[in-house]
Amino acid sequence: MTVHETARILGAAGEDEILVSELTRALAEAAGFTFEDRGFRALKGLDGDWRLAALTDPEKTHPGPG
Repeated sequence: MTVHETARILGAAGEDEILVSELTRALAEAAGFTFEDRGFRALKGLDGDWRLAALTDPEKTHPGPG
């Protein structure tokens, strides 16, 4: 199921855009990454609407601790 979810989220992304789910956003923000909300979207084959977010600076390397 996770692979199916990931494929649908990747398919919703625009050119040069990295979209993530709410869970991935929460985990990545804790590591210092920043995101812009893209709202809720229906993803083919998945129940309900999914809140997606775009990585704001995909060229930035991982910020790392401290």
